Amino acid sequence: MQLTHLTKLTKPLTAIAITAGRADTLYARLSGNKYASVGQMNFYYHGLKVRLLNKEDSLKRSVLLSLETLLANGLIRGSNQNPAQMFFVRDREKFVFNYWVKTLFSGFVTSTGVKRNSKYQKMYNEAEEKYSLPH
Repeated sequence: MQLTHLTKLTKPLTAIAITAGRADTLYARLSGNKYASVGQMNFYYHGLKVRLLNKEDSLKRSVLLSLETLLANGLIRGSNQNPAQMFFVRDREKFVFNYWVKTLFSGFVTSTGVKRNSKYQKMYNEAEEKYSLPH
């Protein structure tokens, strides 16, 4: 699939447009309860490029945003072939679909290298007993 199609999700959530890339695998296995969720995502892709957008006006461009985009493309993984951890603590004041989307988004963030698997593993270890989470 073309990753540019995901811009419809990333643009309103994170003010990021995906400008290039192809995914050949995307599946996730997660479990949780009313407090938190944990799981693993396999999101394998190639040629990922993004463009950062102005949060107030996504059509507005600036030199600073261009520099931030250049830095972001240097920091994220252009391709990924490794499984990613997912973990999210639910805000029970928000609807369940928000919970599901944010959990999946944590897997995308880990796949791109923005966060590390170890960070989500540490968060899970700290919350496991508190929320009676599955393994």
